[in-house]
Amino acid sequence: MAWEIIGGSECPNCGAPLRENWMANGQLNAAHRFKVVIECTGANCDYRTREDRD
Repeated sequence: MAWEIIGGSECPNCGAPLRENWMANGQLNAAHRFKVVIECTGANCDYRTREDRD
């Protein structure tokens, strides 16, 4: 899946919109949850985090 902008989201560092990719690793983890990568779209910001979702 491609990156998608998260509507109404703001980066905690710079305030730019965030985007997410549900299939960043292409697999479910051992608990059968998707790994989601969330990152900032700001040009000079390196904010990035990961979380698990059902």
